[in-house]
Amino acid sequence: MNSEENMSNRKSFEGDLLLQTKSNDENQNSEEFMAVVRQYHQMKPNLPPTFVKNVTLRLYGMTVVENQELDSYDDFNYHITVDQVINNDYINDFRPAGYVLKVLNYKDSQNNNLIEAMHFVLNHLKRKSFPVQAFVSNVYGEMWSSETIVNKFSTKQTYIVSMMTYLEGKTMTSEQINPSSLYNIGIYAGLLQKALEDFDNDFLTKRENQWDLLELPKLVKFTPALEHKEEFQLLKIIMTDFKKEVVPVLEHLTKVLIHGDLNDGNILVKEVMKRKNVQKEKTTYDIVGIIDFLDMQYSYTIVDIAILIAHMSAECTCMDPIDVGGHILAGYMTIKELTHNEKDILRLLICSRLAQLIILNEFTLLIDPHKKSVRLYLENYKRIIWKFWKTSKTELYRRWDVVLRDNNIENVFTIL
Repeated sequence: MNSEENMSNRKSFEGDLLLQTKSNDENQNSEEFMAVVRQYHQMKPNLPPTFVKNVTLRLYGMTVVENQELDSYDDFNYHITVDQVINNDYINDFRPAGYVLKVLNYKDSQNNNLIEAMHFVLNHLKRKSFPVQAFVSNVYGEMWSSETIVNKFSTKQTYIVSMMTYLEGKTMTSEQINPSSLYNIGIYAGLLQKALEDFDNDFLTKRENQWDLLELPKLVKFTPALEHKEEFQLLKIIMTDFKKEVVPVLEHLTKVLIHGDLNDGNILVKEVMKRKNVQKEKTTYDIVGIIDFLDMQYSYTIVDIAILIAHMSAECTCMDPIDVGGHILAGYMTIKELTHNEKDILRLLICSRLAQLIILNEFTLLIDPHKKSVRLYLENYKRIIWKFWKTSKTELYRRWDVVLRDNNIENVFTIL
C-alpha cells in the first residue's frame, strides 16, 4: 500500500469517527476528539516480525532464543531469553531468567527525561533494598537508544528502545487475590510510599500525564467515545463530584512520588511455602516486586491507594469486591495512618479511577476493537463502578470497619 492510499484510509477513518461524534457538544468536542485520535495513531509503532531479534543483536550483542510479547497499553514489552554468548563489554553477568525489551510509546519517546527519571527511581529503591528491575547497557554503554520505526500509516517516527532485567515472579490473577495477598499488597504499598518520600526529580514534578487521576476533569475530550454508553451520565456525575469534593481538599493531603498504576499486571507475587494458610485460602502469596514505573508522578498517597483498591476490586472473585478495600487498608495501616480528609474522599477517588479507566479504555476500543484484553478489563470496570456507586459511603466504610476490626484495627471510619 502506497503513502497516498494510507493517507486516504486515515482520512476516511477519521471522517467516519467525526460523524459518530458530531452530536456531542458539536464542533469543539469533536475537533478535540479527532486531535486525540490522530495522536493515538502515532503512539505505538508498527514493528516488523524480525524487529526484536534484530534490535537485540544490534544494540545489545545478544542472540534471542525465545521472546514473548507482554501485555501493555501504550508500549511494546517483550520477555526475551538469550544465548549465553553475549558480545557486549558492558554486560558482566548472564541472566537465565531473561530480560525485558521495551519500545516506549511515541509520546513518551519525545523526551528521554522520563526514562532517565525511571532509572533514578529504580536506583533509589534498590538502595532501599526493594526488588526492582535494572537497566541493561547497550553495546554503546547507553541505557536506551532512539530508533526510527515506521508506524501503521507508513510514517517514520522515533521511539526509545531500552532493555531491563527480568524480575522473576507472576503477575497477579484473580485466583491469587485473597485476603492475605490483599493484606500483603497493602503493606507493600505503604512501604513503597515511605521509600519514595525523600525522592525528588524536577521532570516528574512538572510532568503531565493523562493517567494522573488529578487530570480526570480533562478527560472530557474523550467523551465522544462514550456518549451512547450506559455509563455516560454516571461518569459525568463522578467528574463533577471530583471537582467539587476532591479538588478543594488537595492542599491538606500528603504529596509524594507515587507509582501511579498499582494494578494486578504490575504486581508480582510468589507462592509462600511452609506457611500456614489463612482459613479457607488454598494458597498464601507474598509480593515480590512492583514493575512499570512509567506512570509515576508527584501526587497524593491516598490516590495510589484508591488506584490499588479500584484495580483489585475489579479483579477479585473470592469475595464481594466491596470488601477488598478493607483487606488492603488492614495491611496499609500497619505502615501508615489515614487522615480524616483522606478517608472522606477515598470512595470517590476509587469511583474516579474506575471512571478514568472506562473512558480511556472505551476510547482505545473505538480506535482498535480487536484488543480483547482491554475489552475484558473494561467489562470488569463497568461492573464494579456501578457496585461502588450504588453502595453509599456510609455502608462501604461500615463494611471496611468490620474487616479492619478482624485485623485488630478499631473504628477507622466510624467517626466520619
